[in-house]
Amino acid sequence: MVDIRITRPNRARDSRTAQSDMTENEKFARSAVILGAATLCGYCLALAAVSGNIGFEGDDWWVFSWPYWHSFPGSLWYFARDCLRPIVGVYWISLFELFGLNRVAFHIASLLLAVGGCTFMGLSLAKAFPGRSAFVGMAVFFAFFLPTVSPLTYVLATDNSRLSLFLFWVCVLAYQRWAEGSASWPGLLIPWFLYALAFCTYEAPSF
Repeated sequence: MVDIRITRPNRARDSRTAQSDMTENEKFARSAVILGAATLCGYCLALAAVSGNIGFEGDDWWVFSWPYWHSFPGSLWYFARDCLRPIVGVYWISLFELFGLNRVAFHIASLLLAVGGCTFMGLSLAKAFPGRSAFVGMAVFFAFFLPTVSPLTYVLATDNSRLSLFLFWVCVLAYQRWAEGSASWPGLLIPWFLYALAFCTYEAPSF
């Protein structure tokens, strides 16, 4: 006599196992992104040290005209009113108030801003593709060293795009966490607020 038993699949257990594997993969991808970001930060500091004070160019001096001719914090209001770029105005004018015309400080800020945007992009990709840590890491480095963009890191006036992308990817990551969590309407306020900040920096990817 043959004993035939039918075993039903334990879907709950399989679901927990798959979720656990995804969490481990996401942690590994996140660690790869953080390691890549630390490497890029070291590269930025070394590059700024080697480059030295390379000076400013045309549009940079237009940016400096606002904090030069208007006292702080009135310069923020005049810049936001006349240029309709309130967020990037806070960034530029704050750096001027802190460092004056120190080109090295502005250069480091530009590079680190690019690293920040690439890092948050990588963290967002790690959540979306937890089993593709190698490709996520490559995407972070490719975005930073993109040939058509990398020369512009020496131009202060293009920081608006870097700031916009930074805020945009922070917004995407905040939205992903909202979707994974409560997914409540009040919880959307933070992603919406970050999206509005990215939009108000000018030349935003949200256009």
